[in-house]
Amino acid sequence: MPAGSSDEPLPGAGVGIPNEASRSVFHGHDGAWGTLLRGLAGAVEPRSSPKGTPSGTTGNLAYRSGRMDSFPPWMLWAWEKPERLGFIDVNRVGVAFLSRTCVLMGGRVVVRPRMQPLRIPPGSALMAVVRIETDRRSPPDLGPGQMDELVRAALEAARRPGLGGIQVDFDARVSQRRFYREFIERLRRGLPDSMALSVTALASWCLYDDWMTDLPVDEIVPMVFRMGADTDRVRRHLAAGSGFGCP
Repeated sequence: MPAGSSDEPLPGAGVGIPNEASRSVFHGHDGAWGTLLRGLAGAVEPRSSPKGTPSGTTGNLAYRSGRMDSFPPWMLWAWEKPERLGFIDVNRVGVAFLSRTCVLMGGRVVVRPRMQPLRIPPGSALMAVVRIETDRRSPPDLGPGQMDELVRAALEAARRPGLGGIQVDFDARVSQRRFYREFIERLRRGLPDSMALSVTALASWCLYDDWMTDLPVDEIVPMVFRMGADTDRVRRHLAAGSGFGCP
């Protein structure tokens, strides 16, 4: 970083290209800037709607409250790698950065904090991302104790000064949805009322699987960087000019 830089370090992958009240978000795990370029190359056009429309589905995500109004129209998703984002215009670009990874293992939660530096300009709009994973060798029991630990870990991430929101990234299986729903409900109750709560979603959840319909969140972000068995179906849907109808 050049001497005299005003960038501030943070101990941070998707791209948002929304307009006033509509956010189309594109995710990748290999760096914010490279992902941005690919997002632009293959982007779904953002859809417009009147600002402040409550509980509405606008284009490619569910926009549910005014809590997102403080975020700029572009969001970079910075994952676990060193990032220098001093070039961003804070009036137009914000940063959703990986804050911690919570691994559900047996009956406990193993928390891995972000280890890589992130440099951003002062005044950047920030969203902390909490990634949830499960351990394959020791599957989670999804019990009350594990729930309590997970909620505490997420709320700790939300206490970092300067945050406008928190995002949860969890590819929940069908058998884990009840647990995930309860977690989101408890997390929302524990957050300050002014703090935005965002969740990522598999692309299929925003096309034909409506299980997230009534989650108490402010936005639902479809992930299109890796879609597995749904790849062809989603591509055909987007190629036809249709957006994501997140519930």
